[in-house]
Amino acid sequence: MYGGYVGKMLRVDLSTGKTTTINTFDYVPTYIGGIGLGYRLLWEETSEKTTEWSPENPLIFASGPLCGTPVPTSGRAEVIGLGPQGYPKPWATVAGFGGDFGPKMKFAGYDAIIVTGKAESPKYLYVSQNSVEIRDGAFLWGMITYTTQDALVCQTRR
Repeated sequence: MYGGYVGKMLRVDLSTGKTTTINTFDYVPTYIGGIGLGYRLLWEETSEKTTEWSPENPLIFASGPLCGTPVPTSGRAEVIGLGPQGYPKPWATVAGFGGDFGPKMKFAGYDAIIVTGKAESPKYLYVSQNSVEIRDGAFLWGMITYTTQDALVCQTRR
């Protein structure tokens, strides 16, 4: 980790099922933190024709340089994309959240995850230090949140 960043971001295209990595250091330190990095990625991933309902509209999860360190409140992460609150004009939207997602994303080796496209069937993204997989999520369809979480924990322990 250099300067609080692990050095790569994950790009996932659900339409093609392909994943690629992007060098974080092409963006930092010019764009600092999850919000700065996320807004820059949103700018690059969208055009004036992208709407909040477009498959091209990215869902970006980003963390800052202190995420995963012992610094108080450093476990925060951001989710960025075009949101429908400004309909008929899409607005850039950001929301911060806590918990262990941000640090786990860092420990898996990514400063950000960018998801685009539209899968033909329900999918979920499995990310670990060793692999990235777009897995079939049909068995999760119709479950409530807590049941889904339990099912995913059981699925990853296999």
